[in-house]
Parts: sequence; structure tokens; C-alpha cells
Amino acid sequence: MNKEKIIAMIISATMLAGITMNAVAMDRKSMGKQEQLKVIQISEKKEEIISEDKAKELSKKHLKEFFGIDITEEYTAKAYLNKYTGNDKASWSINWSLTKENDNININIVIDSIHGELISMSKYNYGAQSADIPTISYSQAKEIAVKKMNQICKEKASEVLTSNDNLTFNGNSGEYAFNFVRVNQEVAYEQNNISFVIDGHTGQVKRFNINWDDNAEFPEVDQAISVWKAENLFVDSIDFNLVYNKYRNKYRFQDEENLKNIKLVYDLLLNNGIYIDAVSGKAFFRYDINESKMKELDLTEKEFNEVLNKYKELKELEDVLTESDVQEIAQKFIQDNIGKDFTLQNAYFDSNDREKEKGWYLNYSKEEKYNGNIDDYGVEKENKENKENKEEQEEYIKITNVSIWIDSVTGQIKSMNQYSHIRNSNGMGYFYNDDKEFEASVTWEEGYKKAIEIIGKYYSDKVKNLDYHVEKHIYTDRKGNPIQDRKYYYTFNRVENGIPFNENNITITIDAGNGELTSLNKYWYKDGEFVSPEKKLSEKEIIKIFRDKYEPQLRFIKKDNKISLVYEIKGNEDIYDFKDFDAFDGDILNYNGEEIIEDTEAFFKEIENSKVKKELEILAYSGLLDIREFELDKEVTNKELIKLIVDAYGYRPYVVEDNREYDMAKTAEAVAMDEKKDSNETPQNGYDLTDKDYIEMAKFYGIIDGEITEELLDEKVDRVSLAKAMIKFTGYEEIAKISEIFKVNAKDEGEIKEEMKGYVALSLGFNILETENGYLKPSTEIEYEELCSALYNALQNKKSNINPYPIPYYKSID
Repeated sequence: MNKEKIIAMIISATMLAGITMNAVAMDRKSMGKQEQLKVIQISEKKEEIISEDKAKELSKKHLKEFFGIDITEEYTAKAYLNKYTGNDKASWSINWSLTKENDNININIVIDSIHGELISMSKYNYGAQSADIPTISYSQAKEIAVKKMNQICKEKASEVLTSNDNLTFNGNSGEYAFNFVRVNQEVAYEQNNISFVIDGHTGQVKRFNINWDDNAEFPEVDQAISVWKAENLFVDSIDFNLVYNKYRNKYRFQDEENLKNIKLVYDLLLNNGIYIDAVSGKAFFRYDINESKMKELDLTEKEFNEVLNKYKELKELEDVLTESDVQEIAQKFIQDNIGKDFTLQNAYFDSNDREKEKGWYLNYSKEEKYNGNIDDYGVEKENKENKENKEEQEEYIKITNVSIWIDSVTGQIKSMNQYSHIRNSNGMGYFYNDDKEFEASVTWEEGYKKAIEIIGKYYSDKVKNLDYHVEKHIYTDRKGNPIQDRKYYYTFNRVENGIPFNENNITITIDAGNGELTSLNKYWYKDGEFVSPEKKLSEKEIIKIFRDKYEPQLRFIKKDNKISLVYEIKGNEDIYDFKDFDAFDGDILNYNGEEIIEDTEAFFKEIENSKVKKELEILAYSGLLDIREFELDKEVTNKELIKLIVDAYGYRPYVVEDNREYDMAKTAEAVAMDEKKDSNETPQNGYDLTDKDYIEMAKFYGIIDGEITEELLDEKVDRVSLAKAMIKFTGYEEIAKISEIFKVNAKDEGEIKEEMKGYVALSLGFNILETENGYLKPSTEIEYEELCSALYNALQNKKSNINPYPIPYYKSID
């Protein structure tokens, strides 16, 4: 059922409900005081909680009736009565478990402890085995969820709409999740909802939950200010900040340097609140933020120029530093910033090729007598030298530890951390007591100056690329008195081309008590590519795009135990929950830094009459098809086959290191391949993976044997080659190699080479290939429709895959 029909049903239901409510209101007005008192007395009557045995019987009934689960005597039960659920409703939670040779089933069901109504259900079978890919499509799963919802709570089902008609496939688990949100006066109330998780392999309900307030009172929508006025209020309060962002790639792996996925974007910041009261027009956040005063500091122009004058290029040393070399650097640093008499405890060499770092990690410590206050597990003790009986006085030792990491190629300090604890003569450990009478000897402003001095002294190569603006919240106690910080934290973010890149920074911590440096950390990519902002869109152009893609939408939310009508800035489609705009073309980017595909209609139109429509839809929602410019009859090259199989394996980019070598045949084709920057060095379709990345992973997985050339990659794939690739993918190649045990059930078997018959026979058995009128036509070049069908059936027969599939963001079509 499409959304328009559902909305029409809701409008009809709302009108009928309005008539009923008016009648009830008139009847109530006619009641006398005595009758009203009777109503009050009835409402105050305490309702009895159903017994544990009754709860168990009801849980069995619900499981059988709604989910087809038969609780036999083999199951064991645990019951828990929860009297505090946050909505004044007590509930019974019943857990049923069953362990067999191939099953480890755990079912949890929650029911209303007064009326016995179903609230939630979850079922897990930890021993179940399933294929790598679902057997039912997203739309089929949604039909199951809607049918179950009408069966379980038909009245409530008439008041909801689907809130997430974008992709909800959950990685390799093969689950489809649906959330049906309560709607009143055609306005969503997301805090009331009915949710399902459907098993993509069996079509069974794995999880169900209903969150519903039967006594909800909704304000009238006609009180709301206009959408136009709300939009202007939002736009006026939004900051469109130009920043560099680093994105993960579509396989969830986020490389520490990920050079190919740093983008220049406009980031949206809602300063006054994410909601606007639809009646008053006042902006606010869902949860009250504790009000606190803000202090901020920055360098004056003179101070900034003084810092810039300290710039000095950091060069690699002629010889890599030895342990004795870095000890000398570390000891001087500690003596200059923390103190003397520290002893080296241990040192080890640390090398990380991915981060292009090599260095030494050293630990130092120092012991000294301690005469201050301590906290012995909450019991404060005094340890002062003026005690009357010094013979009974327990001695305490302060142990200060310093860890420091030094780059052995440049000699620069990457990190330093200092921490202390107290021990008595028996070796027992104590921590400092945070004395309520603590007084800072160093102000926040003085600590800032020291932090700037440290940057100029130890990071002179970075002084041109830092933002020196810092902020600090001033928090108060219950009496309104400022709370004194024990430590001051300063973060100086990286700046490139005058634009912040907050992923990199230098952080410094100063002890407010003694002014000592307690921590120093530099997080900085050694090689980062930051595109020039010269051709970026203006803020005015971005605002226009924002207005086209986003609009204020009415919502009901519950705040301070009251349902309020608000405007929330939302995308015109559910997929626009993202708030980053590409600075050059205005595309809205997803978590991978990829353009969100707005129009999927062309893809669904293309596959509408395909005999493998369901399989294509499943592959698309699983993230294994790029649906842009998808054509069923497109011929398939080896390059495209490789990419699809690598995606199906689950691409793992950490296996591929930068500056890698490729075993390409040194032919003219190979040289041309290296020089084809557009196809091999530049990511295709907006993704951050190049052709070479795919080829390297194909070698890692064993998809490619031996050398590879551009000419070979551009060759068309025939049916026998497809069979070999898919059988290798399923993990049954060793069996396929025993060709003499196989017979290919096809009239043209003689056209198949002997060494390929095992691959073909298994492919026919797995439905990866099909014959037509008894003929296989082994030399026929395949098209994309057959490739996708083959991959789907290969995944149904593949041994378990632990790698995640990419996570696409496609808008679905009902």
C-alpha cells in the first residue's frame, strides 16, 4: 500500500475519531458532580497484576498466534516482573530457552502485566546456519511486517506510516528493519512506534516492539506558524561552516590516513536548537543543556606573528635515531617540563607502516615522599609531619610516571602523558584526594600562554597550520559558584588553506595546581591531500541548495511530560538525514563521503520485467550493485566481474598499503594502464576505491592468478569463465578441479574443455548457470542480468563470509 492511500485512511480515521470525541465531550458536559466523582473513584481503583503462571501462558499464546513459535516442554523459562518501565506500566518479561545439537534458541517476550497485551518479542538462534545473502527482498519483508502488524495490533496499525523507506539492510546478518511511526493529524509522533526486524532468509519475525501511549493528547496542528516562517527561522540560525572532513569508505573501514577520502564540505550547525516551537517560533534542543558561561582565547595579531616567526621546517634525519639517542631527547624534555631524577623503566621500538611512523616508546618514573592528603577508598586520612606520635605515622610515597613517544626519523615528540599515584610502605596504591579547598596557582589564561610556548618550541613546523582559538565552559555548583578545574585542556586544530580540519590537532594539558605539563599529543597525517577551495560554491549558493533539499516538517515530540508541536528541519527524503554538502557541486554526502542517490526509479524500472527481479533487488539493497546507469543487457568485462566479486567477498582496504607494487606484465597495455589516471588512479562513481585497489584485493582473495594486463581486464566474460569465477568464490574450487568425476548435463558438453567441466557441473548444480533447451552455450558472452543472477545463487551456496558488505543509501520504491 502506498503512502497516499495510508494517509487517506488516516485522515478518514481521524475524522471518525473526531466525531466520536465530540459526542463523548457533549456527554461529559451533561454529567453531574456526583457522576464525575464516581468516575474518579473508578479510575483510582487499583488494577491487579496477572500472576507469573498466567503471564507464561499468555506468552505461549502470543508466540504461537503471532509468530508461529510453539513453546514445547523442552523449553525452560525465566520470568521477571518489571514494575518500573518509565511509562507507569508494569510488565512481565518471560525468557524461553532451548538448547539442542544444532540449535541454541533464546526467546524473550514482554507483556503488559495488567492486560497481558504483547509489548515486545525477540528470537535468536545462535546455532542457525544461513546463506550470505537473503532469500526474500526488501519489499517482501515489508509486506510480512505490515501483515504481522495488522494481526498483532490492528487498531494501532491504522495510525502509523513507515518512517524509514530508505535502505535498512543490516550488513551480513540478512535482516530487514522497519519502523512504523504513529501519526496524528498527518503529523508524525516518532516516540510512539511499532518496529519489526524480519529475517531475510526465513521471512520470520526476529524482533518486534511497540512503544505506545494510550493516553497521549495531541495539540491542534492548525495552531502552527507557516512553513515559510519556520524555514526562515532555521536558515537564520544555521552556520554553514566550510571544513575539511574525512570520511570512512563504504566498507566501514576507516584508515588512519585515508588520503583518498578527505573532502571539502559545508557543514551545517544549528546554533539555537534542532527544533522550533510550531506555535511560538522559539528554537530549542530536545534536552536542556546545562547553561554555562563560555570563555574564549585567541592570539592577538602581534602574538600570532611572533608564533609564525618560530616556524622551522621539520626534516628527516640522516640516520634513524637509536635508543640512546631518543633517551637523551626524552630526558631533556622531562627535565625541562616536569622535573629531574626520573628513571627509565622500559623502552621499545614501535613501527607502523600504515601510518608511516617509526619511533620509540619510553616509560620513566620517579618516587618521592608524600605529605599531603590522600583518599583511602573514600575515608580521608591526614599524613602531616606535625603528628604527635610520629612512630605510628604511616609513610606514603608519590610515584610519578611519564610515557613518551618519539619519532625516530625526525626526533619529534608525538605524545607524552604524565600520571601519578600514592602508595604506602606496604605497596598499597591510593589516588589523590580531590581536596574541596583546592586552589589553582595557574589561571586558564596563563596555561594557554604556556601551551603556545610548548607548540613553538616542539612543533615549530606546525605553527602555520593551527587554529589558536580555544574555548572553555565555566561550570558552577548548586550554589552558583564557579567550579575550579584541576586541569586545563587546550586543543589546537589543524588548518589547511585557511580551513579547519578537525580530525588532526595538537592537544596540551596543563595542571592548574602547579602549572606542569601533564599531557601532549600530536595527531597529524603525514601525507594529506587538501583540495584548493578556489572553485567552491558560495555560502549563498549552498543556502539555495539547502532550501531546495530541506524543509521544516511538523513533528510531535514529548518534552517535560507534554506532547508539543514542533518544526524539525528534515530532508525532503528520509535519506537526507545527512548534513554535509560537497563544497563544489552541493551534493549531499552520506557517511562515506559519497553522493546520495536520490532517484532510484530508473533502476527499478529497468529491472521491472526481469526474470530475476527479486534477486536484483536483494543485491542492490545489500550494497552489491551500483544502481547508477544500471543496464540489464550490458556486456560484462573481466574488470567488472572482478569488482563485483571483490565487493561480495567484503573489501578490506587495510590489506592494501600505499606505494604497493603490482605484478603487471610490462607490456604496452600494462604501461597504458598505469598511465590511465582517469580509470585507475581516480575513484569511479564517487567511490574512494580505484581499479588498482580492486585488482590488489582480487589477488589477495585469489580471484586473479598470475599476471594481469589492461587487455585481459577489458576482455568479455563468457559462461565458462563465469562458472570458474563463481565456483572459486563459493570455496569449492578444489572439488571442481577433479573434473573426471563430473558429467555436464548439457547437449553441448563436448564444447567444454575437460579441466573446466567440474566448474560448469557445480555451477549448474548451484543454479549459477542454466541451460536453455538442453544447451549451455559455453562460449556465449554474458550480460549483467546473468552475472547478477549467478552471484546471487553463488552467495546462497557460499561458505560463511565474515567480511561486511558496503552499506548503500538508496531510497526504496514501494
